[in-house]
Amino acid sequence: MKQRLSIIYCGRFPSEKAAALFVAENAEALAAWYDVQIIVPKREGVITNALAGYTMPPSVEVTYLSSIDVFKIPGLSKVAFYVNQITFSLSLLWYLRTIPANEILIANDVLPGLVASFRGKLLFEVHDYPTRALWVYRLLFSHSSIILATNEWKKIELKKQFPASSNKVHMERNGVDIEAFSPSLTKEEARSKVQLPQQGKIVLYTGHLYSWKGVDTFVTAARLLPNIRFICVGGTSADVEWFKKEYADVPNLSFTGHVPHSEVSLWQSAADVLVLPNTAREMISVRYTSPMKLFEYMASGRPIVASRLPSIMELVDSTTAYLFEPDSAQSLVQEINEIFSTPEEAITKALRAQQSVSEFSWKKRALRLKELLERA
Repeated sequence: MKQRLSIIYCGRFPSEKAAALFVAENAEALAAWYDVQIIVPKREGVITNALAGYTMPPSVEVTYLSSIDVFKIPGLSKVAFYVNQITFSLSLLWYLRTIPANEILIANDVLPGLVASFRGKLLFEVHDYPTRALWVYRLLFSHSSIILATNEWKKIELKKQFPASSNKVHMERNGVDIEAFSPSLTKEEARSKVQLPQQGKIVLYTGHLYSWKGVDTFVTAARLLPNIRFICVGGTSADVEWFKKEYADVPNLSFTGHVPHSEVSLWQSAADVLVLPNTAREMISVRYTSPMKLFEYMASGRPIVASRLPSIMELVDSTTAYLFEPDSAQSLVQEINEIFSTPEEAITKALRAQQSVSEFSWKKRALRLKELLERA
């Protein structure tokens, strides 16, 4: 009989968010060794058909706990996050009384993680970096079995800032479903599937349209290269509507809105170039992130243009990708032109990236986590 493992996530699940996808991928991979449960708050706006886009086995159980959801109430948006965290954590506190004291728990939200740390064997994943209420993190870390940083910079800084818990700090980057994102179709076949024209060059971005993602740099580059088609795949309805209005005068730029994650690889296979335009204006982009999108790009075998940032250069360099100065559309345009002017070199870099991403599969990541948990 497999040991029980519960993943605690304080967000909408399932949803279009990358954080929800991370939970689903983590659960699927860990289910090879554990009896996995996902514990989430009962929230409004759950995309009920999103589970169809995940590939979790039927054995993964999703448990919904009561919480107060005021995200859509006018005037309460600023406090909604805290209301949800507090009420979900109270429900979690009551729920965890029913589980064995040695159950393995995984969390990445502070308050639910703190509640969990007093009950089970907690692996706490540090996705953002703690900059406030450090005493809470000290308490949380002191009761955690494993503190998991998702990149090298966070691992080093956590060891410095929390020396009493430094022996618990380990690093494990995010992952990718290599089989799903390795191209099984030619560019022409993929374009036919997503109804794109066979002729012409396509530069693609996949992901949300948040400011720290640097999408403004991507769309500005579209203005500068009118003979190349630029496509953004993803984003919330509100964000897509805003960008469409703001850049309505750019005919070579289009937005698909949210697509099921299972279809993202098709869009990547249909492209000539994949762009990761993260900004240098926000620390989440510069230092904190371990971008799942970049792993997916690497697995696709398509040439990559990415911002020259520390968080990104932990994964790729000039031998595996084309690096441009963040927030500079002119620099991005220069690297895109370089790809089209030297296609053989571009393919060589793309294949090197594809080879180097093999260690970042969700399956290998889950196996390393299992070994960590056994040693903890």
